[in-house]
Amino acid sequence: MADPQCAAIARQGLTDAEPLVLLADDVAGAVKSGNVTDYIETDRRFHEALVSRADNPLLTRTIMGLRADMRLYGISSPEGLERQRASVSEHYEMIELAATRQTEAVAALITRHIDSWKPLMTAALRELA
Repeated sequence: MADPQCAAIARQGLTDAEPLVLLADDVAGAVKSGNVTDYIETDRRFHEALVSRADNPLLTRTIMGLRADMRLYGISSPEGLERQRASVSEHYEMIELAATRQTEAVAALITRHIDSWKPLMTAALRELA
């Protein structure tokens, strides 16, 4: 399911993208250093800052809660580390698509961004069973 917040932001046109770019840079730095704990925190800050731009606090809390639950599983696996690396460029692309009002493209990207974590979560949960 695509993040309705990002589609709303793209419809409005993302303004003042610089704080989001700086947060995306923090995520990139965490990935480059291989620090999973820092990745989790910087990625959370990036996504919260992005989705909160749609000015819907209830939906922001819901999305962030779901996102936090997904990141508990498989993030340190080799596949999770690869997914972290792939997410770096996706964050910058989200910013660009929202800033240029490409609603359908940002919705498709967010869907891929979320869906790409599902196999990691599923595999990690299977290992716990």
